[in-house]
Amino acid sequence: MAMWSPIIRVLGIGLWVSSQVKPNSCLILLMAHSVGEPIMMWIHHCLGFGGAFLMMYYREYSFFPVAFTITELTVIPWNIMWYLSKFNIPRSSSIMRHLLIFRAIAFLLIRAPIGVTTVAYAHKQTKDGIVALYRTMTKGIGTNRIAGRGTVINTTVFTILNLIWTLQAAKAVLSKKQVR
Repeated sequence: MAMWSPIIRVLGIGLWVSSQVKPNSCLILLMAHSVGEPIMMWIHHCLGFGGAFLMMYYREYSFFPVAFTITELTVIPWNIMWYLSKFNIPRSSSIMRHLLIFRAIAFLLIRAPIGVTTVAYAHKQTKDGIVALYRTMTKGIGTNRIAGRGTVINTTVFTILNLIWTLQAAKAVLSKKQVR
């Protein structure tokens, strides 16, 4: 039974997270699947969900996911656009155009710089800089290797995804053909 204890704890934490922190996570994933969201969105949700579990279980490197949480503010115009589209408001309408611009600005100000800003801050706060922190995280020197590697992977992937999505948001404003 002792070997199952960590698994039961992680499952319990997962149930708590899904019931307390994001009660609509399953609904969001079902909606994403039903409208045919791209693989990048699935990667984003799966890594975010997995990262939340790891952070709560290992209680290490929580700065990185917490810093990236601010990017969720950029979802507001996106969700409003989605709801308006369900009411058959065309993308060419004035309100949709304004939301596209607002979304692009939010992405440029929040999503695009968050990865670099987070790493720069961690570099400044770490005694021997980001290279030493990276070695500590990936080698598990004094910390848990799984939590460290997971944080490196999530930070890298989320930074890349945020840059891709920022480019897509800017393209949607600049082109006549709208990018989702």
